[in-house]
Amino acid sequence: MLRFVVAVLGLCVGLSVVSAGTFTSETYRDLRLVRQRIQAAQFLSRTTFGPTIDEIEELATRMVQVGTRQACVEWIDAQMALPPTLHQDTLNALLAEHGAANDDSDARYLGQYRYHAFYHCALRAPDQLRQRVAWALSQIFVISDIEDGFGETLKNADGNPHWYGPTNFYEKFVSGAFGNYRPLLGEVTFHPMMGNYLSHLRNAKADPANNYYPDENYAREIMQLFSIGLYELHPDGRAKNDVGGDLIPTYGMDTIQSLASVFTGLTFKGAEYFHWGEPRDYLNPMEMWDDYHETAAKELLGGTVLPAHSGAPGSGMADINATLDNLADHPNVGPFLARRLIQRLVRSNPSRGYIRRVVTAFNEGGNGNVGDIGAMIKAILIDPEAWRSTRGRSKRLPGGGGEYTVIDRGTEYSRMQEPQLHYLAMIRGLVGDMYHNDEPTSYAIMPRMQWDLAQSPFGSPNVFNFYLPDYQPPGPLATVVPSRRLAENRITAPEFTLLTPVLNNRMGNRYKWDLYQGEAKYWMWEPVIPTRTSRLVFDYSQMLIDVDADREGLLERLDLQFCRGTMPDETRQDILDAVESISIELEYTDAMDRLTAMLYLVISSPDCWVLP
Repeated sequence: MLRFVVAVLGLCVGLSVVSAGTFTSETYRDLRLVRQRIQAAQFLSRTTFGPTIDEIEELATRMVQVGTRQACVEWIDAQMALPPTLHQDTLNALLAEHGAANDDSDARYLGQYRYHAFYHCALRAPDQLRQRVAWALSQIFVISDIEDGFGETLKNADGNPHWYGPTNFYEKFVSGAFGNYRPLLGEVTFHPMMGNYLSHLRNAKADPANNYYPDENYAREIMQLFSIGLYELHPDGRAKNDVGGDLIPTYGMDTIQSLASVFTGLTFKGAEYFHWGEPRDYLNPMEMWDDYHETAAKELLGGTVLPAHSGAPGSGMADINATLDNLADHPNVGPFLARRLIQRLVRSNPSRGYIRRVVTAFNEGGNGNVGDIGAMIKAILIDPEAWRSTRGRSKRLPGGGGEYTVIDRGTEYSRMQEPQLHYLAMIRGLVGDMYHNDEPTSYAIMPRMQWDLAQSPFGSPNVFNFYLPDYQPPGPLATVVPSRRLAENRITAPEFTLLTPVLNNRMGNRYKWDLYQGEAKYWMWEPVIPTRTSRLVFDYSQMLIDVDADREGLLERLDLQFCRGTMPDETRQDILDAVESISIELEYTDAMDRLTAMLYLVISSPDCWVLP
């Protein structure tokens, strides 16, 4: 019976059909708090790596006091005011706690600590919104550590190993999550990790006599993926058309070649330009060698021309900064960035009005700053459209009680969770005290999860991220005619790129193991320190009582926390029947078996995977 229900409810999530689930209260007056709990759960699923039941309750209570929008604005402001939890500091603290040093001889294994630091910050950092936005930004400005040189014993000039480089790059998004777009674009451009990944590090000026011309890789990707996209856009995200009805390219081959000349002359800080040995500094911004920078005139976007110059000191950096200014000023930046961040935080198919309002906030900024990412994030999260994925209906019950029905509006209003977010939400939602090597610790440690989740920090398979923003899975979605409200004339579902049968099996096995063990357990083995066991222990204490004493109430709470209140009554009943069958058909009497079966079915359900 259990296996049958898993097959029925499993990860075959195609179209998100309109569904309804009910929540009850002892008094009709209490229905307002019920409704606010659902709204709090939906909001926190967009702004954290997964809400705890206490976080939902706290925000819902505040919503009752001051209203939904005001409570969310207060929550966002408080989050933005928190100091950033920095990954490199966390990495160093972890090494110190484990009695290791980053200059140990076998650093290939210590490189795992950059993943430990990421997962600790995702699971335990108080500045959850900042960490969540940093993850979203890292999927726009993509690098990857799936390269040689980041798990070795090689050192930067300051003694820190190369494997600190990806963490240092990621930290730019942690620090800049609520800052301005133009400085962030500069941080990305001059970082040696990006220079290495997209090959503008040691990119030299043209030498036609020897048939050498500047590398065009970064010139192309900074436009296509980091700033303006391929085609001109209206402020509401719609593509512009020329008089013949064709799309209008934002740039051509001439522009790529011109920008390739701009991004010349950069190399590692403190290193000879073409010196291929050490040091290679992956922590500090690249330096300019003007002798290797192209001095000819360069044409930028919009007809702006950088004049030819003599190559005097400072002229190369001036060219690059002027080019970054030119890109940041392009009107495409707002709608380009808005759509991608809305997709990462709220829904896969934002409307034209949603994008336009977010772009206005980005361009005007909270303090009049053009390119204000923080203002964009707040606009995304408090926009009315962010709350239209579900609606509710209240009903007075005989005896004074109340019933609140949640109605899912369907496909256009939804987004499938990324596997990594889905898994981390389970851990944040279930974990109680965290243990390391069977002793209490302040750190939540996990290894690189690429095998189980098809995702990991710094683990994108290419510069286009884990999935494309315009991806449409084959099947029924391709036949859906979208409303005219959308910026695109098709329905997209980017995260479905990762939802393969192989991933389903791996994640299903991972979840089954964790839930039945009552903890997420990992073995850490580095030759330079003792083998350690990381145990993220789930708090089952009350649930083990409720699975028999208040089974329906427990399932309602799990629906709230993991499905944001969208699980249909029919699905709830199927789960209750399956849990009951464990005792009857399989003759299990252990409450743990019933509880873990219920958790597995809830977390594996389409209602948990598809976010409203």
